[in-house]
Amino acid sequence: MAPDDILSENAAELAKQLADGATKALGAAKRLLHTGWAETLET
Repeated sequence: MAPDDILSENAAELAKQLADGATKALGAAKRLLHTGWAETLET
């Protein structure tokens, strides 16, 4: 159990970390898609 003030701080920090991670993952996926168009099936 955690006090309410600490719990809300931890929840906000975790939410920010999760949001940042999703942004990085989406950016990496887009980068792979864009570079994939220039590749041939033989490579």
